[in-house]
Amino acid sequence: MAKTLYLMRHAKAASPDMQQGDFDRVLNQRGVRDVSELGRRLRKQGVHPEIILCSSSQRTRQTAELLVAELGGTLDGVQFDERIYEASMDILLDLIRSLPEAYASVMVIGHNPSIGWLANQLSGYQIATMPSCAVASFELPSFSWKDMSAGTARLLDFDYPGKAI
Repeated sequence: MAKTLYLMRHAKAASPDMQQGDFDRVLNQRGVRDVSELGRRLRKQGVHPEIILCSSSQRTRQTAELLVAELGGTLDGVQFDERIYEASMDILLDLIRSLPEAYASVMVIGHNPSIGWLANQLSGYQIATMPSCAVASFELPSFSWKDMSAGTARLLDFDYPGKAI
């Protein structure tokens, strides 16, 4: 069975301030609204990742929580991983390659620039920008996550709040 990978950039966050570090930034009102909108669209498409790997930053945690609620799931399927916060594209690839083969569908919620770079590398399709709350969906024509590498995936969809549908 082919594997499906969803790469998601966290929703729009509040601007940083002097009292709060980047890691602790929360979603702003637009970000909350955008996750709900995108979650409803993904649910209509039948998107239900078996596991979500998520950065442990506050804005990615909020994005995951709101998204899971819209998809009708539980947080039991979310794994928060501090390595995703400032991950390079190579670290993200290593995390994906180490996934148990039992998972056919996985989502990674992280940050730019690494999420955008990885999206561009997987299929060779150039996504000009990975806006806040964007999701790129890929199919890996393999039975193994270990086969994930540059140019091996097929871009299935690229969606983001505000995109004409």
